[in-house]
Amino acid sequence: MRKNCLLFLYFIFFQTLSGQTYEITPSTYSVANASVANNKYYSAFQNPASLATQSGTQIGLQYENKFIVNALAKRSIFVASRTNLINIGIAATFSGFELHNELLTGVLLSKNFNNIFQLGVQYNYYSVYLAEANKRYAAFFPQIGLIVKVSPTVKIGFSTFNPGQQVIQLKYVKKQIPTVFSLGGDWKISENLNFLFQTDKNVSGNYRIAGGFEYEIKHFLTFKTGAYHAEYLIPAIGCGIKMKSFDFILHTELHPILGLTTNAAIQYAISKK
Repeated sequence: MRKNCLLFLYFIFFQTLSGQTYEITPSTYSVANASVANNKYYSAFQNPASLATQSGTQIGLQYENKFIVNALAKRSIFVASRTNLINIGIAATFSGFELHNELLTGVLLSKNFNNIFQLGVQYNYYSVYLAEANKRYAAFFPQIGLIVKVSPTVKIGFSTFNPGQQVIQLKYVKKQIPTVFSLGGDWKISENLNFLFQTDKNVSGNYRIAGGFEYEIKHFLTFKTGAYHAEYLIPAIGCGIKMKSFDFILHTELHPILGLTTNAAIQYAISKK
């Protein structure tokens, strides 16, 4: 009985989320998830072009607690490395519990073209486990991203997630994998202050509009504040802390109905080039 109740609550939250963002991917390291033109960090399953300017070999770990509900929490990891020709990476994120869980993995390639523009392509494998059928259902789909430097202070980014509108055939129904197109910018207002903005369109849902500021107080400390609108206006704040080879990112946002979401990530530079 308890497991059935958990499954019911999981689907209620899942349906609420589905119209607001890409519910199968973790949040980004950027304020209000406005990351499509921001290549300061690579965030797993966001714009793959953002990996093109990263140096050396890096590993990232992330834990996102959606509305403080364990069944909705996402645990993510990525490993990325720079080569002489192209940057490569692998990423994975897991959410759910014993009756229903989801696994998203991806392999990406990204290249920087003389700092004029960056291009990235990621190929993802998404699977859903249903205890009732004792089976895992899966599908493959691509993800493509581009970041263009239009001036010394302005960058424009574009990405598409599952452009072919791939679906998964479950036991009784088809599950639509979100198809999302994102467009946004990164404006460097001053040496220490950036303004990020982004709009997303889920083909089977509404628009999401996001914006916010990231202010580097010291070389090791960045403060972030912003908001996004996806049916509701959702404020978000966060900070970034840099310590030698480590980067710590902490974010939180408050949904007016569903409550608090917290997001913590750590990135470690194994080597630098």
